[in-house]
Amino acid sequence: MDTRSGYMLIRRRWLRLVTILALALLFVAAVAAPSIAVNQPRQSASMAATQPMTPAPATLRTQAGDGDQILNPFPIPVTETMTDTVRTVLAVYPSTPDDAQSAQVRAMVVPSNSVLIYLPAITAARATPPIPAPTPTPRPAKPADLAITIWPSPSIIVIHGQTLIYELRATNYGKGEAKRVVVTLPYANQQMIVIDSRFTDPRDWVSEVAADHVEVTFGPVAAGEARTAAIVFRVRETLADRTVIGMRANYRWDDHRNGGAWRSNWAPVVIGAGNESAPWIPVLIDPIGGFAGTTHHIYTDRFIPSEGIYTWLNTPQGVRPLELRGVADLLGRVWLDFSSTGLQSGTYQLVLYGARSKLTGVATFSVR
Repeated sequence: MDTRSGYMLIRRRWLRLVTILALALLFVAAVAAPSIAVNQPRQSASMAATQPMTPAPATLRTQAGDGDQILNPFPIPVTETMTDTVRTVLAVYPSTPDDAQSAQVRAMVVPSNSVLIYLPAITAARATPPIPAPTPTPRPAKPADLAITIWPSPSIIVIHGQTLIYELRATNYGKGEAKRVVVTLPYANQQMIVIDSRFTDPRDWVSEVAADHVEVTFGPVAAGEARTAAIVFRVRETLADRTVIGMRANYRWDDHRNGGAWRSNWAPVVIGAGNESAPWIPVLIDPIGGFAGTTHHIYTDRFIPSEGIYTWLNTPQGVRPLELRGVADLLGRVWLDFSSTGLQSGTYQLVLYGARSKLTGVATFSVR
């Protein structure tokens, strides 16, 4: 084989080798490229627009052959392991709230190849706590304020063996309702016995009768309401004349606060030869007469304990208001002093009025 023939043979072999090598390189490139493309998730434009961006791990580096670190030029591919992790996260947070916040990026280790996968931390939006409606401050319940006045009939003298009626007048001066009012009338069985009762309201009744007391219960008494009841006694035949039958009721009430308790006025009656009554309580005055300028001392023990007392003067010319006031003590006693200065000769009446009992007392005096 001549030189030219040998040269052509070498050239053909060389071209064949280059072609084989080129084909091999193309094959390798074709094999490597699909492996990346297959594992890339396909996203529509709308999904890409709504999905939070995953920051590129700029700090992730690869080792160069000479030991220097260079930036990895490729973003980390989304592997199947990464997809499972995302699904796990989404399983915990099945739906991302509209206002979910992307907190700091957290690294999650993929078990299969220990590649660091960076995902935005999905944090459920904290539900805005509802603004609680202001709790209305309950208004304190209004208290009741009961006054019990007792009035005997006859009011001054009663015949032994006859009936003696005690009227009970219940008045609520408070601003709240009294749920129940219990009035106890103590008495001596040797002097009289209970024989009857009278009521003006079906909610009221005699709740107890004993040898030494009788108990009356009033049902609910509204603010400003007044009710009455009566207990009928029979005076013992054996009582001697001038025997005093004393009576002062004790009472208590329940309301929507703490309730209360107090005592009524004192209402004694004397045993005598004939029944005698008056529409007012007795009041003592001393002296009963004097010149103008005389100081008259007034006393009575028939009011409700601690109630206020108003006064006025009945004159021959009419009623004259007075600034004189008083307050009964714990036994219902009142002492007042009145000067007749400026009064002309004549007969006058000093009137005392109980602000709670509504009892009226009259003391008559004269000016010479």
